[in-house]
Amino acid sequence: MVNLLINNLSRRLLLLASAGLVLILQACDGAGGGGGSQQKFKSGDEVLCIDEAKSYCVDWVNGDDETGTGRSDSPVKTISQAVNLANANEGNAKIYVKPGLYNEALGEQFPIILDNSISIEGLGDASEEVILSGSGEHTSTTSITRQVALVVNGSNSISNIQIENSVEVGVLLDSTKEDMVLDGNSVVKNSTGILIEGTGSPIISNNVLSDNGVGLSMFGSDDPRVYSNDINTNSIGIRVGVSSEINLGIKNNGGSNKILGNSQCDLLSESSKDISALGNIWDINEFEFSIQDVCGSGANIATSGSGTVNYQFIPSNTFPLFTSSITIEISSPAFGEKITGNQPNLLWTPSKQPLVVAAILNHPVVLKAGRIANPDKIVWLWHSGLGTANEGDVNFSQGVSIIGGDINKTEPPKALDSGRSYYWYIMAWDTEGKAVTHSSHHNYFTVP
Repeated sequence: MVNLLINNLSRRLLLLASAGLVLILQACDGAGGGGGSQQKFKSGDEVLCIDEAKSYCVDWVNGDDETGTGRSDSPVKTISQAVNLANANEGNAKIYVKPGLYNEALGEQFPIILDNSISIEGLGDASEEVILSGSGEHTSTTSITRQVALVVNGSNSISNIQIENSVEVGVLLDSTKEDMVLDGNSVVKNSTGILIEGTGSPIISNNVLSDNGVGLSMFGSDDPRVYSNDINTNSIGIRVGVSSEINLGIKNNGGSNKILGNSQCDLLSESSKDISALGNIWDINEFEFSIQDVCGSGANIATSGSGTVNYQFIPSNTFPLFTSSITIEISSPAFGEKITGNQPNLLWTPSKQPLVVAAILNHPVVLKAGRIANPDKIVWLWHSGLGTANEGDVNFSQGVSIIGGDINKTEPPKALDSGRSYYWYIMAWDTEGKAVTHSSHHNYFTVP
Protein backbone atom coordinates (compact mmCIF):
# COMPACT_ATOMS: atom_id res chain seq x y z
CA MET A 1 0.00 0.00 0.00
CA VAL A 2 2.81 2.41 0.87
CA ASN A 3 4.49 1.75 -2.47
CA LEU A 4 1.24 2.31 -4.36
CA LEU A 5 0.53 5.59 -2.60
CA ILE A 6 4.06 6.96 -2.71
CA ASN A 7 4.59 6.09 -6.35
CA ASN A 8 1.65 8.38 -7.06
CA LEU A 9 3.22 11.28 -5.02
CA SER A 10 5.65 11.29 -7.16
CA ARG A 11 13.72 32.99 -6.53
CA ARG A 12 17.30 39.32 -8.19
CA LEU A 13 18.62 41.74 -7.43
CA LEU A 14 16.49 44.59 -6.52
CA LEU A 15 18.76 47.45 -6.79
CA LEU A 16 17.52 50.32 -4.77
CA ALA A 17 17.86 53.54 -6.66
CA SER A 18 16.91 56.66 -4.85
CA ALA A 19 17.41 60.35 -5.17
CA GLY A 20 19.64 60.16 -2.12
CA LEU A 21 22.21 57.99 -3.90
CA VAL A 22 25.19 59.92 -5.24
CA LEU A 23 26.36 59.05 -8.73
CA ILE A 24 29.99 59.32 -9.65
CA LEU A 25 29.46 61.86 -12.39
CA GLN A 26 27.17 64.13 -10.43
CA ALA A 27 28.19 67.68 -9.69
CA CYS A 28 31.02 68.70 -7.41
CA ASP A 29 30.95 72.34 -6.29
CA GLY A 30 31.96 74.50 -3.35
CA ALA A 31 30.12 77.07 -1.33
CA GLY A 32 31.33 79.70 -3.73
CA GLY A 33 28.66 79.44 -6.39
CA GLY A 34 26.09 77.71 -8.55
CA GLY A 35 26.23 76.32 -12.07
CA GLY A 36 29.24 78.45 -12.96
CA SER A 37 31.80 77.43 -15.54
CA GLN A 38 31.47 73.63 -15.21
CA GLN A 39 35.02 73.18 -13.87
CA LYS A 40 36.30 69.60 -13.99
CA PHE A 41 37.99 67.63 -11.22
CA LYS A 42 40.32 65.16 -12.98
CA SER A 43 42.63 62.23 -12.38
CA GLY A 44 44.67 62.20 -15.58
CA ASP A 45 42.12 62.29 -18.39
CA GLU A 46 39.34 60.79 -16.29
CA VAL A 47 36.56 63.19 -15.35
CA LEU A 48 35.59 62.51 -11.75
CA CYS A 49 33.06 65.25 -11.07
CA ILE A 50 31.72 68.56 -12.36
CA ASP A 51 31.11 71.74 -10.36
CA GLU A 52 27.53 72.38 -9.38
CA ALA A 53 25.83 74.01 -6.40
CA LYS A 54 26.45 72.57 -2.94
CA SER A 55 29.08 70.01 -3.90
CA TYR A 56 32.61 69.78 -2.53
CA CYS A 57 35.82 68.18 -3.81
CA VAL A 58 38.38 66.54 -1.52
CA ASP A 59 41.94 65.79 -2.72
CA TRP A 60 44.51 64.66 -0.18
CA VAL A 61 47.41 65.52 -2.54
CA ASN A 62 46.40 68.84 -4.11
CA GLY A 63 43.81 70.07 -1.63
CA ASP A 64 44.25 72.82 0.95
CA ASP A 65 42.07 73.16 4.03
CA GLU A 66 43.18 76.77 4.60
CA THR A 67 42.50 78.19 1.14
CA GLY A 68 40.36 75.58 -0.61
CA THR A 69 36.74 76.41 -1.41
CA GLY A 70 35.77 72.90 -2.39
CA ARG A 71 35.46 73.65 -6.09
CA SER A 72 37.22 71.32 -8.48
CA ASP A 73 39.95 73.91 -9.11
CA SER A 74 40.27 74.61 -5.37
CA PRO A 75 39.70 71.35 -3.47
CA VAL A 76 40.09 70.88 0.25
CA LYS A 77 42.48 68.37 1.75
CA THR A 78 40.28 66.53 4.25
CA ILE A 79 36.78 65.17 4.44
CA SER A 80 36.41 66.93 7.78
CA GLN A 81 36.91 70.34 6.16
CA ALA A 82 34.45 69.52 3.38
CA VAL A 83 31.87 68.67 6.04
CA ASN A 84 32.60 71.98 7.81
CA LEU A 85 32.03 73.92 4.56
CA ALA A 86 28.85 71.99 3.84
CA ASN A 87 27.46 72.66 7.32
CA ALA A 88 28.28 76.37 6.98
CA ASN A 89 26.25 76.34 3.77
CA GLU A 90 23.18 74.78 5.42
CA GLY A 91 23.97 71.20 4.48
CA ASN A 92 22.09 69.23 1.84
CA ALA A 93 25.44 68.76 0.10
CA LYS A 94 27.49 66.16 -1.76
CA ILE A 95 31.15 65.50 -1.04
CA TYR A 96 33.39 63.77 -3.59
CA VAL A 97 36.63 62.25 -2.36
CA LYS A 98 39.70 61.46 -4.46
CA PRO A 99 41.45 58.12 -3.78
CA GLY A 100 43.91 58.11 -0.89
CA LEU A 101 44.34 57.53 2.84
CA TYR A 102 42.39 59.97 5.00
CA ASN A 103 43.56 59.75 8.61
CA GLU A 104 44.55 61.85 11.59
CA ALA A 105 48.08 62.34 10.25
CA LEU A 106 46.56 64.02 7.20
CA GLY A 107 44.48 66.31 9.40
CA GLU A 108 41.18 64.46 9.63
CA GLN A 109 39.22 65.20 12.80
CA PHE A 110 37.45 62.16 14.15
CA PRO A 111 34.76 61.24 14.38
CA ILE A 112 33.48 62.71 11.15
CA ILE A 113 29.82 63.55 11.77
CA LEU A 114 27.36 63.82 8.90
CA ASP A 115 24.26 65.88 9.65
CA ASN A 116 22.05 68.03 7.47
CA SER A 117 21.67 65.55 4.60
CA ILE A 118 25.36 65.50 3.67
CA SER A 119 26.42 62.61 1.42
CA ILE A 120 29.87 61.25 0.56
CA GLU A 121 30.96 59.50 -2.63
CA GLY A 122 34.39 57.97 -2.99
CA LEU A 123 35.91 58.37 -6.46
CA GLY A 124 38.19 55.36 -6.26
CA ASP A 125 38.11 51.96 -7.87
CA ALA A 126 39.55 48.52 -7.18
CA SER A 127 43.12 49.75 -7.77
CA GLU A 128 42.81 53.09 -5.95
CA GLU A 129 40.59 53.22 -2.90
CA VAL A 130 39.32 55.98 -0.66
CA ILE A 131 40.32 54.84 2.83
CA LEU A 132 38.97 56.58 5.93
CA SER A 133 40.95 55.36 8.94
CA GLY A 134 40.75 56.63 12.50
CA SER A 135 38.52 57.18 15.52
CA GLY A 136 37.29 59.81 17.94
CA GLU A 137 35.05 59.92 20.99
CA HIS A 138 31.34 60.29 20.38
CA THR A 139 28.33 60.14 22.69
CA SER A 140 25.31 58.81 20.87
CA THR A 141 21.63 59.62 21.28
CA THR A 142 21.46 56.67 23.65
CA SER A 143 24.05 58.39 25.92
CA ILE A 144 26.70 55.75 25.25
CA THR A 145 30.24 57.01 24.53
CA ARG A 146 32.30 55.15 21.96
CA GLN A 147 35.30 55.58 19.69
CA VAL A 148 33.89 56.04 16.19
CA ALA A 149 35.27 56.80 12.71
CA LEU A 150 32.07 58.02 10.98
CA VAL A 151 28.75 59.10 12.52
CA VAL A 152 25.67 59.37 10.31
CA ASN A 153 22.57 61.32 11.33
CA GLY A 154 19.54 61.91 9.13
CA SER A 155 19.18 61.51 5.37
CA ASN A 156 22.59 60.74 3.94
CA SER A 157 24.24 58.39 1.49
CA ILE A 158 27.74 56.95 1.87
CA SER A 159 29.24 55.05 -1.03
CA ASN A 160 32.54 53.69 -2.30
CA ILE A 161 34.52 54.35 0.91
CA GLN A 162 36.70 51.93 2.86
CA ILE A 163 36.21 52.58 6.58
CA GLU A 164 38.60 51.31 9.24
CA ASN A 165 38.71 51.77 13.02
CA SER A 166 40.64 49.13 14.92
CA VAL A 167 39.61 50.74 18.24
CA GLU A 168 35.85 50.34 18.13
CA VAL A 169 33.11 51.37 15.65
CA GLY A 170 33.58 52.03 11.93
CA VAL A 171 30.17 53.54 11.08
CA LEU A 172 27.59 54.58 13.67
CA LEU A 173 24.09 55.15 12.32
CA ASP A 174 22.95 57.24 15.26
CA SER A 175 19.74 58.82 14.02
CA THR A 176 18.76 57.87 10.50
CA LYS A 177 15.78 58.14 8.19
CA GLU A 178 14.32 55.81 5.60
CA ASP A 179 16.31 57.38 2.76
CA MET A 180 19.68 56.90 4.48
CA VAL A 181 21.83 54.66 2.27
CA LEU A 182 25.12 52.82 2.77
CA ASP A 183 25.98 51.38 -0.61
CA GLY A 184 29.12 49.89 -2.11
CA ASN A 185 31.47 50.46 0.85
CA SER A 186 34.13 48.29 2.48
CA VAL A 187 33.88 48.27 6.25
CA VAL A 188 36.89 46.34 7.49
CA LYS A 189 39.17 45.84 10.48
CA ASN A 190 36.82 47.38 13.06
CA SER A 191 35.74 46.10 16.43
CA THR A 192 32.20 46.70 15.13
CA GLY A 193 31.85 47.47 11.44
CA ILE A 194 28.41 49.10 11.30
CA LEU A 195 26.44 49.91 14.46
CA ILE A 196 22.81 51.00 14.16
CA GLU A 197 21.17 52.75 17.11
CA GLY A 198 18.46 54.92 15.58
CA THR A 199 14.78 54.44 14.89
CA GLY A 200 14.78 54.68 11.10
CA SER A 201 14.95 52.16 8.28
CA PRO A 202 18.31 52.71 6.56
CA ILE A 203 19.27 50.80 3.44
CA ILE A 204 22.50 48.82 3.65
CA SER A 205 23.39 47.33 0.28
CA ASN A 206 26.31 46.08 -1.81
CA ASN A 207 28.85 46.51 0.99
CA VAL A 208 31.73 44.30 2.08
CA LEU A 209 31.89 43.78 5.84
CA SER A 210 34.91 41.67 6.71
CA ASP A 211 37.63 41.15 9.29
CA ASN A 212 35.58 42.88 12.02
CA GLY A 213 34.68 41.70 15.48
CA VAL A 214 31.02 42.13 14.52
CA GLY A 215 30.22 43.02 10.92
CA LEU A 216 26.78 44.60 11.50
CA SER A 217 25.25 45.21 14.92
CA MET A 218 22.01 46.91 15.92
CA PHE A 219 20.13 47.92 19.03
CA GLY A 220 16.92 49.82 19.64
CA SER A 221 13.89 49.87 17.37
CA ASP A 222 15.66 50.03 14.01
CA ASP A 223 14.40 48.12 11.01
CA PRO A 224 17.19 48.32 8.40
CA ARG A 225 16.86 46.80 4.95
CA VAL A 226 19.98 44.77 4.25
CA TYR A 227 20.50 43.51 0.70
CA SER A 228 23.31 42.16 -1.50
CA ASN A 229 26.12 42.52 1.02
CA ASP A 230 29.18 40.32 1.44
CA ILE A 231 29.50 39.68 5.18
CA ASN A 232 32.43 37.37 5.74
CA THR A 233 35.38 36.44 7.98
CA ASN A 234 34.13 38.42 10.98
CA SER A 235 33.81 36.92 14.41
CA ILE A 236 30.04 37.49 14.27
CA GLY A 237 28.53 38.44 10.93
CA ILE A 238 25.30 40.12 12.09
CA ARG A 239 24.08 40.73 15.63
CA VAL A 240 20.47 41.80 16.28
CA GLY A 241 19.67 43.25 19.71
CA VAL A 242 16.81 42.44 22.05
CA SER A 243 14.22 44.89 20.67
CA SER A 244 15.57 45.29 17.14
CA GLU A 245 14.29 44.15 13.76
CA ILE A 246 16.09 43.65 10.46
CA ASN A 247 14.96 42.91 6.93
CA LEU A 248 17.44 40.43 5.47
CA GLY A 249 15.09 39.35 2.71
CA ILE A 250 11.39 38.68 2.40
CA LYS A 251 9.19 36.47 0.27
CA ASN A 252 9.57 37.31 -3.44
CA ASN A 253 12.38 39.75 -2.59
CA GLY A 254 15.23 37.74 -1.13
CA GLY A 255 18.19 39.38 0.60
CA SER A 256 20.93 38.08 -1.74
CA ASN A 257 23.46 38.57 1.05
CA LYS A 258 26.49 36.31 1.27
CA ILE A 259 26.86 35.62 4.99
CA LEU A 260 29.78 33.24 5.12
CA GLY A 261 32.81 32.14 7.08
CA ASN A 262 32.22 34.11 10.27
CA SER A 263 34.10 32.29 13.00
CA GLN A 264 31.54 32.32 15.84
CA CYS A 265 28.33 32.57 13.84
CA ASP A 266 26.92 34.22 10.75
CA LEU A 267 23.79 35.63 12.40
CA LEU A 268 23.05 36.05 16.11
CA SER A 269 19.54 37.17 17.02
CA GLU A 270 18.90 38.22 20.61
CA SER A 271 15.62 39.78 19.54
CA SER A 272 12.16 39.15 20.89
CA LYS A 273 10.84 39.70 17.36
CA ASP A 274 10.75 37.32 14.42
CA ILE A 275 13.27 38.14 11.69
CA SER A 276 12.92 37.48 7.97
CA ALA A 277 16.15 36.35 6.32
CA LEU A 278 15.03 34.74 3.08
CA GLY A 279 17.07 34.31 -0.06
CA ASN A 280 20.61 34.54 1.35
CA ILE A 281 23.73 32.43 0.88
CA TRP A 282 25.01 30.71 4.01
CA ASP A 283 27.93 28.38 4.66
CA ILE A 284 25.77 25.42 3.76
CA ASN A 285 22.45 24.90 2.03
CA GLU A 286 19.58 26.48 3.96
CA PHE A 287 17.70 23.19 4.15
CA GLU A 288 20.65 21.35 5.66
CA PHE A 289 21.10 23.24 8.93
CA SER A 290 19.04 24.26 11.94
CA ILE A 291 19.13 27.33 14.18
CA GLN A 292 21.41 26.86 17.18
CA ASP A 293 21.02 28.09 20.76
CA VAL A 294 24.63 29.27 21.03
CA CYS A 295 26.68 31.51 18.72
CA GLY A 296 29.88 29.51 18.37
CA SER A 297 31.89 27.14 16.24
CA GLY A 298 30.85 28.87 13.03
CA ALA A 299 27.11 28.31 13.41
CA ASN A 300 25.03 29.70 10.56
CA ILE A 301 22.24 31.13 12.74
CA ALA A 302 21.93 31.31 16.53
CA THR A 303 19.11 32.74 18.63
CA SER A 304 19.06 33.65 22.31
CA GLY A 305 15.84 35.70 22.32
CA SER A 306 12.23 34.65 22.06
CA GLY A 307 11.99 35.54 18.37
CA THR A 308 12.87 33.17 15.57
CA VAL A 309 14.56 33.62 12.20
CA ASN A 310 12.71 32.72 9.02
CA TYR A 311 15.54 31.81 6.67
CA GLN A 312 14.03 29.08 4.54
CA PHE A 313 11.78 29.19 1.50
CA ILE A 314 8.14 30.23 2.05
CA PRO A 315 5.86 28.51 -0.47
CA SER A 316 2.80 29.99 -2.13
CA ASN A 317 -0.51 28.90 -0.64
CA THR A 318 -2.81 30.36 -3.28
CA PHE A 319 -3.73 27.08 -4.97
CA PRO A 320 -3.76 23.41 -4.01
CA LEU A 321 -0.65 21.42 -4.91
CA PHE A 322 -2.51 19.84 -7.82
CA THR A 323 -4.46 22.71 -9.32
CA SER A 324 -7.14 20.50 -10.88
CA SER A 325 -7.95 18.82 -7.57
CA ILE A 326 -10.40 19.73 -4.83
CA THR A 327 -8.76 21.72 -2.02
CA ILE A 328 -8.22 20.01 1.32
CA GLU A 329 -8.38 22.67 4.04
CA ILE A 330 -5.63 22.40 6.66
CA SER A 331 -6.28 23.48 10.23
CA SER A 332 -3.07 22.67 12.07
CA PRO A 333 -0.21 23.31 11.84
CA ALA A 334 -1.46 26.37 9.97
CA PHE A 335 0.51 28.06 7.20
CA GLY A 336 3.64 29.60 8.78
CA GLU A 337 2.69 28.53 12.30
CA LYS A 338 5.40 28.43 14.97
CA ILE A 339 4.44 25.23 16.75
CA THR A 340 4.97 24.13 20.32
CA GLY A 341 7.06 21.02 20.67
CA ASN A 342 8.61 18.78 18.02
CA GLN A 343 5.75 16.35 17.33
CA PRO A 344 2.77 18.20 15.83
CA ASN A 345 -0.72 16.84 15.56
CA LEU A 346 -2.08 17.21 12.03
CA LEU A 347 -5.64 18.41 11.51
CA TRP A 348 -7.49 18.91 8.20
CA THR A 349 -10.97 18.67 6.71
CA PRO A 350 -11.44 15.02 5.69
CA SER A 351 -11.60 14.32 1.95
CA LYS A 352 -13.63 11.14 2.57
CA GLN A 353 -11.52 9.35 -0.01
CA PRO A 354 -10.24 5.82 0.62
CA LEU A 355 -6.58 6.54 -0.21
CA VAL A 356 -5.05 9.49 1.67
CA VAL A 357 -1.46 10.48 2.46
CA ALA A 358 -0.09 13.15 4.84
CA ALA A 359 3.63 13.91 4.55
CA ILE A 360 6.16 16.20 6.26
CA LEU A 361 9.32 17.14 4.32
CA ASN A 362 12.57 18.91 5.24
CA HIS A 363 12.56 20.63 1.83
CA PRO A 364 9.85 22.36 -0.24
CA VAL A 365 7.74 20.05 -2.36
CA VAL A 366 8.90 19.74 -5.98
CA LEU A 367 6.29 18.84 -8.59
CA LYS A 368 7.21 17.50 -12.02
CA ALA A 369 4.86 16.03 -14.59
CA GLY A 370 2.06 15.85 -12.05
CA ARG A 371 4.08 13.88 -9.51
CA ILE A 372 5.99 14.57 -6.30
CA ALA A 373 9.57 14.64 -7.61
CA ASN A 374 11.42 14.68 -4.28
CA PRO A 375 9.91 11.95 -2.06
CA ASP A 376 13.42 11.44 -0.65
CA LYS A 377 12.86 14.66 1.35
CA ILE A 378 9.95 13.14 3.29
CA VAL A 379 10.86 12.71 6.96
CA TRP A 380 7.44 11.69 8.35
CA LEU A 381 4.50 9.95 6.72
CA TRP A 382 0.97 8.81 7.46
CA HIS A 383 -1.41 7.11 5.05
CA SER A 384 -4.84 5.57 5.40
CA GLY A 385 -3.43 2.08 4.84
CA LEU A 386 -1.66 2.21 8.20
CA GLY A 387 -5.00 2.03 9.97
CA THR A 388 -3.66 3.98 12.94
CA ALA A 389 -5.94 7.05 12.80
CA ASN A 390 -9.02 8.51 11.20
CA GLU A 391 -8.37 10.85 8.27
CA GLY A 392 -8.29 14.52 9.29
CA ASP A 393 -7.02 14.04 12.84
CA VAL A 394 -3.63 12.35 13.00
CA ASN A 395 -1.31 12.33 15.96
CA PHE A 396 2.40 12.51 15.10
CA SER A 397 2.92 9.21 16.89
CA GLN A 398 0.45 7.53 14.52
CA GLY A 399 2.70 8.03 11.51
CA VAL A 400 6.16 6.71 10.67
CA SER A 401 9.59 8.27 10.14
CA ILE A 402 11.43 7.68 6.89
CA ILE A 403 14.93 6.20 7.09
CA GLY A 404 17.60 7.84 4.95
CA GLY A 405 15.12 9.36 2.52
CA ASP A 406 13.93 5.93 1.37
CA ILE A 407 10.14 5.84 1.68
CA ASN A 408 10.21 2.05 1.67
CA LYS A 409 12.19 2.05 4.93
CA THR A 410 10.32 3.25 7.97
CA GLU A 411 10.65 3.30 11.74
CA PRO A 412 8.63 4.61 14.69
CA PRO A 413 8.28 8.40 14.45
CA LYS A 414 11.22 10.53 15.62
CA ALA A 415 10.74 14.10 16.88
CA LEU A 416 11.46 16.85 14.34
CA ASP A 417 14.60 18.97 14.68
CA SER A 418 14.27 22.37 16.36
CA GLY A 419 15.31 25.64 14.75
CA ARG A 420 14.02 25.13 11.21
CA SER A 421 10.99 24.99 8.94
CA TYR A 422 9.19 21.94 7.60
CA TYR A 423 6.81 21.56 4.67
CA TRP A 424 3.73 19.38 4.59
CA TYR A 425 0.77 18.43 2.47
CA ILE A 426 -2.25 16.12 2.18
CA MET A 427 -3.21 14.19 -0.96
CA ALA A 428 -6.09 11.84 -1.77
CA TRP A 429 -6.77 9.54 -4.74
CA ASP A 430 -9.77 8.02 -6.43
CA THR A 431 -10.88 4.52 -5.50
CA GLU A 432 -8.53 2.97 -8.05
CA GLY A 433 -5.51 4.92 -6.76
CA LYS A 434 -4.79 6.38 -10.20
CA ALA A 435 -5.84 10.04 -10.08
CA VAL A 436 -5.33 12.70 -7.43
CA THR A 437 -8.78 14.03 -6.61
CA HIS A 438 -7.96 16.17 -3.55
CA SER A 439 -4.86 18.01 -2.31
CA SER A 440 -3.94 20.67 0.22
CA HIS A 441 -1.97 23.85 -0.29
CA HIS A 442 1.81 23.71 -0.03
CA ASN A 443 2.03 24.33 3.70
CA TYR A 444 4.92 24.99 6.06
CA PHE A 445 5.48 25.43 9.78
CA THR A 446 8.44 26.23 12.03
CA VAL A 447 9.78 24.27 14.97
CA PRO A 448 11.41 26.90 17.28
